[in-house]
Amino acid sequence: MNTEPALLVIVSHKYKFIFIKTRKTAGTSIEVTLSKYCGPEDIVTEIAPREEGHEPRNFWIDQERGLKFYNHMPATEVREAIGPEIWNDYYKFCYERHPYLKSISLFHMNRHHHPGDKSGYTFDRWLGPKTVPSDFFMYTGEDGKPIVDQIFRYKSLKETFPAICKKLGIPCAGLESRAKSDYEKVPVDLSPANKAYLQEAFASEFSAFGFPK
Repeated sequence: MNTEPALLVIVSHKYKFIFIKTRKTAGTSIEVTLSKYCGPEDIVTEIAPREEGHEPRNFWIDQERGLKFYNHMPATEVREAIGPEIWNDYYKFCYERHPYLKSISLFHMNRHHHPGDKSGYTFDRWLGPKTVPSDFFMYTGEDGKPIVDQIFRYKSLKETFPAICKKLGIPCAGLESRAKSDYEKVPVDLSPANKAYLQEAFASEFSAFGFPK
């Protein structure tokens, strides 16, 4: 079972920012926190399951045609949906995490949702092309270059998120939600083969961010 958190988006006209949510980077906690300060005209996409304090709004682009800001929506499609004027004027940001830690975190979440006996649900069995949480396409364009203004490291979240809020004028001192943080953690010792697999699967991230191997 591959239970993935939604890759969502906030477009805030009130504070003029666009938040692109990536996997296993506290994205749900960030979105729930930011959504509390968004205005009635801002775009806040849905979360499944719902989180207390999060109120989705204005995510339909054309309800008659079934077009909306949706789960796993890349920045390129967000740019197309809102138009170049807003895209170029607003501050666009996201977070990224070391591929090893990101993959282990997603494994723990998938294991948590795995039905039945979890004793045989190991990282070795879980790892594969359908489970690798590479989100490089989420914040880059067709040429593989970032199209958001800043990509922050997950490990800097405690320092950078309050700084972002201050920069944007959002009266928030830090994360006000701890969504999806209660999964049981089991020891994961990455084998040389696992590391080699992840280095290939996340080749773009290792190259772009210089993550240690």
